[in-house]
Amino acid sequence: ASRAKRLPGASPSAQTLGPSVQASPPLPAPDFDYMYAAIGRAIWHVQYVEEVLNTLITIKRDVGGPGRLTDEEAKAILKKHRWNTLGTSVRIARESQLVPEALLARLSHLKSERDWIVHRCRLSAGELVQSPWGRSDVIGRASAANLDALELLPVLVQELQAFVGKDGHELNVSPSLQALLRAGESGGA
Repeated sequence: ASRAKRLPGASPSAQTLGPSVQASPPLPAPDFDYMYAAIGRAIWHVQYVEEVLNTLITIKRDVGGPGRLTDEEAKAILKKHRWNTLGTSVRIARESQLVPEALLARLSHLKSERDWIVHRCRLSAGELVQSPWGRSDVIGRASAANLDALELLPVLVQELQAFVGKDGHELNVSPSLQALLRAGESGGA
């Protein structure tokens, strides 16, 4: 016999996941949809920060400047760095002194908030999300992380541009990142 409680109205096969883990009952929309969207937006934009930070690591630390590696070698290094988590990338940037300390502090804070969203949000919010205030807290924290990510993106791009600009080159920014940067400037992201 399982020690887990059964959910009313659920089929026996869908109810129990283990002694201490149960399937959650469906949550009412649209409030929850907005909360889920806020969480998704934050994660999505943090991934842009990860990508730009990994590009910065590749260019500033590994490539070092134009002509030092072939395009294929540089792309292979970037491909490897793109598997880094935000925590790994922040650690590399810190250890290699690739960005100013103030920027590292902001990146570390974003990493902490990203970790909460990805790993602890549901557990720490728990039943509180059943109330409008609890949902509001989660939405607020996810929205703040999203805003932090959007504010960090142009700063990281400027760091990269300053580095490649020393050799007279210009940074090539992808169309999707350009659109996101423009939307962030106008408050539309």
